[in-house]
Amino acid sequence: MKQIQYCKLPREHIIIDNFLPAGVAKQCLEEAVSLEKFYKPAKVFMMDDKLDDCSDCQKLVQLTRKMTRENDIVYMDDTFENKRNDSVILSSLHFEIQRPETRSIIEKMGGMFKIIKSVTNSETILSRYGMCDFYDWHYDIIPENLGRRILTIAYYFNKEPPTFVGGELLIAGDTIDDVKIIEPKHNRAVIFESSAALHSVNYTKLNGGFEEGRFSANFWLGFTSPYNFR
Repeated sequence: MKQIQYCKLPREHIIIDNFLPAGVAKQCLEEAVSLEKFYKPAKVFMMDDKLDDCSDCQKLVQLTRKMTRENDIVYMDDTFENKRNDSVILSSLHFEIQRPETRSIIEKMGGMFKIIKSVTNSETILSRYGMCDFYDWHYDIIPENLGRRILTIAYYFNKEPPTFVGGELLIAGDTIDDVKIIEPKHNRAVIFESSAALHSVNYTKLNGGFEEGRFSANFWLGFTSPYNFR
């Protein structure tokens, strides 16, 4: 049974444990491990040439220049192009988000979560964090089309009990001193507004093999074209 927490601070977010059926969550991990040869070092895309000189854009540029990360990823939409149903991760996450019961849970939280009923675009990246991997403070936005990422769903699937330490999701409030620490528990989903929640991934410590890393699917929901969602 799903266990649901709605948290208003430090930024609105929803935590859902037992997000997928236990057997499906196990299959997600198995698929993530089986894709080992497809992982590539993650990159942070600089956006100086994508933004104008307004104060908000310049703040974003300064933040981006400071961003660093170290982990490996798989671009799931490219890897499974025209064969999405071959991926347990893609098909199961898409199915769960499409379920009326799940959408109702998310939508009734109000605020930006209510757009779940009308999203038209999804994007998925598979991440693995190993020894000393991390992701510094950032927002989940795409400079060329902010409307494509409105909601972030971070879904975790790991060996139980986990052999890694760390890898927590950190969500900041008005400053990075005001932080919520969320453990990346197996079969847990965390949902937040992509452009409003400044967040990071804590250092991971691991003394095991590839299959024992910290795995997550970052699932973004938004719109295929510009959308006036405010």
